[in-house]
Amino acid sequence: MADLFFYGTLRYVALLELVLGRASVTLDMSDAELTGHGVFSVEGQIFPAIEQRNGYVAQGLLVRGLSEQDIAALNFYEGGFDYDLKEVVVQVPGGEQTRVSVYFPEPDLWQTGGEWVLQDWISNWGALTLRAAQEVMAYQGRMSAAEVAKCFPSVRTRAAAWLAAQARSGDSDHD
Repeated sequence: MADLFFYGTLRYVALLELVLGRASVTLDMSDAELTGHGVFSVEGQIFPAIEQRNGYVAQGLLVRGLSEQDIAALNFYEGGFDYDLKEVVVQVPGGEQTRVSVYFPEPDLWQTGGEWVLQDWISNWGALTLRAAQEVMAYQGRMSAAEVAKCFPSVRTRAAAWLAAQARSGDSDHD
């Protein structure tokens, strides 16, 4: 069993459920913080990166007791984005500190910008990401994470087209 800290898009519980293939009520989740780190937007991308920076505190979601199957799904999903697990110590409400793993990008892989805000991301990109993740996770066991990464722009384009079609069909109901 493994404990992971999520600071970015996987804090969006609907996305976490989709990637893991199970409901959040089956997960042991709590808020947590990682001191000395911040979460920043990635230039030209819709996802964030975490960086070690003095004076910042990364807000996140701690999920305890993840199974090998959960970790395999998460590694498949995150693997295509060049994020790897690293051990850190997070603090949970009440002051308890606990050692967990967190997905960090390769150093200097991304150019980062301003601080990333989960709710803004959900409003702007949540639906697109859920639709794209649905397709990505359907490839687990059939393609490698690297293969999925190569075709990910097409996956995102299909997700955007599907959402646009849904919006148009919804609009036509009111004409």
